[in-house]
Amino acid sequence: MKKRHYIALAIVLAGVAACAWIILHPRQLPVEECGDVFQRYWQVDGVDASFMKDFPVNDTLRLDVTTLQARDSAGWEQLKKDFHLPELPEKSRKKIEKGIDVISIRYAPIADPTAPMDTSCLLENNILGISRLYKTISIFHTHTEAEQDAIIDNQLNISL
Repeated sequence: MKKRHYIALAIVLAGVAACAWIILHPRQLPVEECGDVFQRYWQVDGVDASFMKDFPVNDTLRLDVTTLQARDSAGWEQLKKDFHLPELPEKSRKKIEKGIDVISIRYAPIADPTAPMDTSCLLENNILGISRLYKTISIFHTHTEAEQDAIIDNQLNISL
């Protein structure tokens, strides 16, 4: 009879330990695993940086994505300066004033997303998705041409 009590106690303790592990286990990646851009911006005033591992782009594609969102106009000015975002024409600015998003995409080198695209090899680039209304820059960390095509299709569908 004592043996059954020990087994029941072991099962209960294992359940409590499993629950404690689930509650206390960190759900975030360590900062060191989040990429250079995230590490550069995660403590910048006026910018919220996030890193999403295996973000679902479509039904079959998951990619790592770094997102930088300006919290205020100073943060947005800093992002525009760092990523060399051109000023929009008057027509596009009026759309944003009406609450309509203006999304643009561009290639940026993997090594330095703030630089102009690497024209020698497209696969040496990530894709940046820029939302002017939400003051957000999303960096899609791509490895193949098919991934780049899927991102471009996805961003075009969002903007239409």
